[in-house]
Amino acid sequence: MRSSETYLMEINADGLFLKGDQHHVCEDYALFSKNEALSFAMISDGCSGSQHTSVGARLIAHACRTVLLGMEAYELSHISHADLGKKIISKAAEAAALIHDRTDILDATLICAFADKVNQRVIVMVYGDGSVTWKDKSGSVKHMCVDYPSEYPRYLSYLLDEERNKILLQKSPNGMNQTWLTSGEEPEVINMDIEQPTFVVIPMEDLQWVMVSSDGLDTFFDSVAGRGLSKNAVLAELSSVKGLHGEFINRRVNRMVKQFQKNGIYHGDDLSVAGLSFCEEEKQ
Repeated sequence: MRSSETYLMEINADGLFLKGDQHHVCEDYALFSKNEALSFAMISDGCSGSQHTSVGARLIAHACRTVLLGMEAYELSHISHADLGKKIISKAAEAAALIHDRTDILDATLICAFADKVNQRVIVMVYGDGSVTWKDKSGSVKHMCVDYPSEYPRYLSYLLDEERNKILLQKSPNGMNQTWLTSGEEPEVINMDIEQPTFVVIPMEDLQWVMVSSDGLDTFFDSVAGRGLSKNAVLAELSSVKGLHGEFINRRVNRMVKQFQKNGIYHGDDLSVAGLSFCEEEKQ
């Protein structure tokens, strides 16, 4: 067994966002950071049905960054999904009010992963639709995807308008779905109430990497076969990470997209992916 006195855990962060074939403006965004105080990676995906969410997605991501960096390690390790969401949308609303008079500019998914060094784990908070994918040191890949049968994701922005939130709940009698996939196993779909908090907690010592992705990951279309690409096919490519240092997500996603394009496969929606990787480095 390796001693913690001999090895250090190095955390790397990376991310990117790409415009989809069906969009004129990219409404996705990715933001990440690695430092001694806090390492995080997040994506934000603006709603195409609302105006100027390409701006709102960025405001929410940077609000999340500000909130995370403004918290002490112990507080961050104990904060609830609901309380963190309220802090983020409150901060984003302050910024949005300076440039726009509508709150739906902030209609955007936010998925953030951050390293909880107090408890040596990664916490992933999901607000809206999208997915979390991670690979442990045994080589097993796990994936959790959130979608809404009503096609109305519960964005944080609904917390700013009680009437909009009431209408959303009326439009969402079927709640939301969590689909869980593990290497070599059949998917498990769990239907949940739309107000149920969605988060994933992963022990850091077991991780090779963790990625958060927008729902653009589900829009790859095979123009030759005339059908959407299966989730397993996309995950097989996404999880083929060759190295954990530097721009590991940029390398993997760009290669994946380039290879798909050679085979006539394209993503219609914008795509954002961000994540953290974990390497044991020998102390000098």
